[in-house]
Amino acid sequence: MNSSTSVFNNNATLPETIKSLSFQALTKMLHYVDIETNKAGHFYLLGQQYDKHFKQFFLDQRFLGASKKTGIPISDPHALIENFASRVTKNNGFIVAYSNAELDIFRRLTGAAANPNFSGICYINLLSAAKHWIRRYKSSEFESLPPFRRNVPSFQSKRMRYSLASVMRLTDLNAPADYAPGRTTSRFNTVAAALQKRRHDFSSLTNVQKAKMTKVLKHNLFDVKAMPVLFEKIWETDPNCFKKAFFRL
Repeated sequence: MNSSTSVFNNNATLPETIKSLSFQALTKMLHYVDIETNKAGHFYLLGQQYDKHFKQFFLDQRFLGASKKTGIPISDPHALIENFASRVTKNNGFIVAYSNAELDIFRRLTGAAANPNFSGICYINLLSAAKHWIRRYKSSEFESLPPFRRNVPSFQSKRMRYSLASVMRLTDLNAPADYAPGRTTSRFNTVAAALQKRRHDFSSLTNVQKAKMTKVLKHNLFDVKAMPVLFEKIWETDPNCFKKAFFRL
């Protein structure tokens, strides 16, 4: 299936099945995930939350020193994604992420198209639901918001408009002041290079380099923690906002 095609076009009974659940029951089935990569698809970090339990994994061996310092384990991306998908299947749950970037990753690393163990997993693109919610219920409020970040090129400002942190301004949970979209990859690369140069001794990094590590972890934490808040806000307003947000792996 093309990643731009919602499963609702092929399965008219699925919306009613999901809408029949209480929100409390539904939240027990939602597995939130945010994967930090660069444009070339190199993996850095995965943050996940299920039933209010949050966990992060480094996906790059260059962060061994940071792993020892923070206690965040290092995992192989392929193995971690397969384990994540297996847990979702076991719990009859749904994967939730903000965009279809993670959908493409799950499809590729699980081989879902040819793997019956994963092909039936349902994926929820929260961005799709958020756009529907804004158009129908929050248009004026959203239009009145200032640019998410000032003093950035217009093309970058336009890209940030529907970013998770920008949309979260319509809720009570706002991104921290040092949340800097567009800088995550460079921060990861700076820390990775510094750790390699210093033989993975995190304590020998400069304060600036240590701060970059802290900021990328906080960035990922915010994104994962923000999704349940936004999901609930949209669902309470109108579950139909999710009608075109469901996809199959």
